[in-house]
Amino acid sequence: IAAIGAVESGHGSVHGNAIGLDGTPVDPIIGIALDGQAIDNHGETVAAITDTDDGRWDGDATYDRAVGPMQFIPQTWQRWAADADGDGRYDPQDLDDAAVATGGYLCSYGRHNNWEVWKAAVFGYNHSAHYVASVKAAHDRLQRVTLPEVDGIELWPGRPWGTYVPMPLPEPEPEETDPVDLTGHSD
Repeated sequence: IAAIGAVESGHGSVHGNAIGLDGTPVDPIIGIALDGQAIDNHGETVAAITDTDDGRWDGDATYDRAVGPMQFIPQTWQRWAADADGDGRYDPQDLDDAAVATGGYLCSYGRHNNWEVWKAAVFGYNHSAHYVASVKAAHDRLQRVTLPEVDGIELWPGRPWGTYVPMPLPEPEPEETDPVDLTGHSD
């Protein structure tokens, strides 16, 4: 969950933002329009997702946009919404709510005790091999952080077992060129 938060919004610090003491960003975090044409920060074209929330969460009544520090698409938020801090609101901008919803979403793929399940869950969160590689890199950085135990509870449960095998990255799209006549004939 922390690795996804690092990739999605720099733990809420994207574009100079910060998470307040109440768990919400100082300024709402709203992603680019999922119009099928925009390019994400992995250099890939985003999916085309027409509006599913009448602009309630993202302010856009034409296309959906990912919202909050965990970057939930509104239709996904509708399914996995959580009120983790008990304030009576299900808010994708609230880090507490969004982190618990992310956990629920990821755990729907099964126990993350092996890399195949982990990769499937992260790929489900964002259908991009580049994204999975970015989250894995953030996961590895976070594994190097030493956290203390609190009342005998291990705060970082460790890594899935086995050897991590990266997902194949997509081949670059060939540049379009004019067709070449290989027959030697001219019209």
